[in-house]
Amino acid sequence: MPILNEDQVHRAAYESHASEVDVHQLFTCFQRRAKASGAQLHKNRQVQAITTLSNGAWLLKTKDEVYEAPIVVNAAGAWADQIAIMAGVAPCQITPKRRSAVMIPGPHGSEAWPMFVPAAENWYAKPDAGRLMISPADQDPVEAHDAYPDDMVLAEGIDRFSQKTTLEVTRIERSWAGLRSFAPDHDPVVGFDPDHHGFFWLAGQGGYGIQTSPALSRFAANLILEQAEDQRLQLSLSPSRFPARGKSCA
Repeated sequence: MPILNEDQVHRAAYESHASEVDVHQLFTCFQRRAKASGAQLHKNRQVQAITTLSNGAWLLKTKDEVYEAPIVVNAAGAWADQIAIMAGVAPCQITPKRRSAVMIPGPHGSEAWPMFVPAAENWYAKPDAGRLMISPADQDPVEAHDAYPDDMVLAEGIDRFSQKTTLEVTRIERSWAGLRSFAPDHDPVVGFDPDHHGFFWLAGQGGYGIQTSPALSRFAANLILEQAEDQRLQLSLSPSRFPARGKSCA
């Protein structure tokens, strides 16, 4: 890592077996396999109301359509608690936290660099298609919304990066922000709601959602299909582990 400032950085650890997940390829694979199994993907359908029918089924209404199903999977990310409240289900205190990043021109040879992170974990950087991505590693609690970066947060993160490296950031090609969502104990929430039959939680994967998505989705599918799963894991991820979350909102 040739740009590390030797006046600031005295020791480093290198993980030679680390690798990266191609998020676009992963999502494309998931969608392709879902369609091959008969799933229908309906995009841009904002849920406006969720109710239950006398037969115990769930009824979801959008602007132009109505969906009925015996099981609803709440995989709404930062909006998971809002969806639960809409359905009359007590929330699990899922907190959205903003994560921001910028893209700058990549120095010569940077495409071969690894991701690098200081011990304080108050920024990180990694090469990306000939550019260098820098994040202030922010995780500010925010309301669920279409996230946008805070200029001051970005400036502070770039300053921390600049102090530890010899690279001067003179141009930002683009910046963006996203929302990562966390339960109070920072573990995922996976399982049927203890008070509402057929309402399944799949939320709170902030920080490692991409890496765990193949295993966690298989685990969730097995629970929904009532197939055998590790009992201790079920209890540790179940929404019932939050006894103070309150009763039903209905």
